[in-house]
Amino acid sequence: MTNNKLFKTSDVIYFYLSILAGLLTAHQININLILWIITGCLSLVFFVFFFKKSTRYILEQPSKKAARLALLLALFCIAASRATFQKSSAQNPFSNLITISSNETISITGYISRPPDVKTNRTYLRVEANPIHQGSVTQMKGTVLAISYRADHNFSYGDQVRLTGKISIINTENLSSYQKYLDSQDIDALMYSPAVETIAHDQGSRFLDGIYKIRKALLERVYQLYPAPENALIAGIILGDESKIAPDVEEDFQKTGTAHIIAISGANFAILTWLLLKLSKALFHRWWSPLVIIPLIFLYVLMTGSKSAIFRAAIMCSITIIGMTIGRSKSGVHSLLFSVCLIGMANPKSLLDISLQLSVMATLGILLFKNPLTSFLDHLFLRIRKLPDATRSFITNFVEEMLFISFSAQIFTIWISAAAFHQISVISLFVNFLITPFQSMIMLGGILSIAASLIFEPFGALIAGMVWIAPAYTIRIVQLCAGLPDASRYIVLTEKSAWLIIALILFLWIFRKNIFRWEKEKIIEKGLLFLFLFSAFVWKKALDQKDQRLKIVYSESSESQQFQIQTPAHQKILVASNISNYAAQNLLQERIFDVGTMRVVLFDFSEVWMKDSFLMNLEHPPDIIYLNGKPAPQKTDLINTVLPKITQGFEISTENINLSMPVAYLNRRGWMIAYQDMKIFIPMGVSVKTIQKLNREDVIEKTTVIVLGKNDNPEEWKNFIQNYSCRHGICNKFPFIIESEKNQDLEIYSNGFKLWLYDGKIH
Repeated sequence: MTNNKLFKTSDVIYFYLSILAGLLTAHQININLILWIITGCLSLVFFVFFFKKSTRYILEQPSKKAARLALLLALFCIAASRATFQKSSAQNPFSNLITISSNETISITGYISRPPDVKTNRTYLRVEANPIHQGSVTQMKGTVLAISYRADHNFSYGDQVRLTGKISIINTENLSSYQKYLDSQDIDALMYSPAVETIAHDQGSRFLDGIYKIRKALLERVYQLYPAPENALIAGIILGDESKIAPDVEEDFQKTGTAHIIAISGANFAILTWLLLKLSKALFHRWWSPLVIIPLIFLYVLMTGSKSAIFRAAIMCSITIIGMTIGRSKSGVHSLLFSVCLIGMANPKSLLDISLQLSVMATLGILLFKNPLTSFLDHLFLRIRKLPDATRSFITNFVEEMLFISFSAQIFTIWISAAAFHQISVISLFVNFLITPFQSMIMLGGILSIAASLIFEPFGALIAGMVWIAPAYTIRIVQLCAGLPDASRYIVLTEKSAWLIIALILFLWIFRKNIFRWEKEKIIEKGLLFLFLFSAFVWKKALDQKDQRLKIVYSESSESQQFQIQTPAHQKILVASNISNYAAQNLLQERIFDVGTMRVVLFDFSEVWMKDSFLMNLEHPPDIIYLNGKPAPQKTDLINTVLPKITQGFEISTENINLSMPVAYLNRRGWMIAYQDMKIFIPMGVSVKTIQKLNREDVIEKTTVIVLGKNDNPEEWKNFIQNYSCRHGICNKFPFIIESEKNQDLEIYSNGFKLWLYDGKIH
């Protein structure tokens, strides 16, 4: 029995979920905008009809349920219409330059709209472009990210510059993971190694220019007060400047799952906000005290470079704080969903930004789990031993601030990070427990030392000397833990799987009181089901041991492409392009039930320094190693000859299996795998235009199967194969095109004459 109200106050959460579902669904499926609008309008008509009918009744009636469903469907369609409209109207402002040859040079004039990001070996300039000069001047506005491969400190916010070089337009129809990141940052094009000419200064906002100049002065003071590498860590934590952090230190933070400390990510921003919220309540003791930190949040966003992802996170956290301040505890979750819906309706593609996802899920984790964990700990102290109330309260508050906030944030975010970066740290919680208590000291002590040095520099240096121990301890602990065996592991987790795990955790938490009231028979049934699945897994691995076919596994992670060849005798050859040192180390780790022995490794690293770091940490090196096209130190007892460099024409053979490289251009290499009558070509980013430019169309004549990655254009390849194979009026046998599924491993088996395929599409 219910009252005459159609919706209860608590039902507003379904409104938010319907909007979010509509925004995300429109990104996954392509439905005409008109169809969404028509469906939404019909839903509103049904809602009005059933709502008027339901007002006649007090008790629950089918008409009330129909009205609710119609309204939720209407909200779903409205949100989907908004996302579809953005997709249909989205057009790169440089789209008319898409036909420019990759060798053609153009000039772009604009001003630097963000403080330059100066790394140790490169500089990133975000330029708001005005006219583009290509023959005649064409007025055009857009955002260009210029990447200069040297550390250049001569540029600043507001400088008007002219970029001259080759332009790479971001085509939103086929985005790589890096291009998705750039698209979420509203970047329209890239220019690598352009010539940069400064035309004028102070062309930006005076207010922002003042903020950035203050930030620059504060950074200089940090580098003066603290020695390296501690000064780089403090600059990253306080001001969001990660440019001076050494690559090996940054990698150790990533391996231990503590990168959120030095990076201004969504999860880190959420943790920082909650720490400030805790501090404001301790200082002011008023109901309005949380509202004090909202201006500080937006000031912090400006001081860290006004990144759009962090700005969205600031909006979300601010609305959540307002909801918690003027409402009850549940209002925090409602305010969080409301802010996400608001951001999503304003810019639907922002929901796909991993930084926003991390911020949302970190905040949700804190809202759901922090207080129950604190209550559980408090209850545990009461049961284990009697402590004075003051002591118990102090310990509980200390653990809450130093551990529970970070732990609650990671319950959801760890899966998103694992899917995005294919890594997961098994000691993350332990390392966070060791270093988190010192982060408040770094932040508060660092700010105090900077402020004191502005008044009287020796006094600031004295405070910095006392604070220095905290960042020094943090870095040493992270480095020590990063060296532990299996500190972090490579993991193949798709985005859908990550969100399925998150949904399962939410389901278990919401229905936790009912789930654990199982009867004994049901527990036995679930145990038998688990044993059956485990037995099936073991049998599969045992059958793999007896499989005498050639096996090729193709996969992609982040910007890296890789494939592994397993010979009939279970010897392995591993090839990877644009791979990170961390991912390379994990690919070579032996795992339980793993089949085969690694014999040959050919890695091309994304950064030059990773080569030496990889060799230093390699515990069980394969027989033959090639890094960035050159042979690395080999096992001298097995290889007594000098190995050649990898160039076009390179080949290596074992067990009647030949791996060769018929096509190479710049840092892209196409590989051919030959076994009996089967020849498999993997372009690894080599385009059709490159093959034609190098006059290597003959590769197609020798190929049985072509394996394309998610960034290759299958239509372009099909047209090329058809035109080449039928060039004399007689069509020869076409090679098959296998298109790998996104975020899935493609497995190909062959006995030399037949082919078996798993998780791929054949054209």
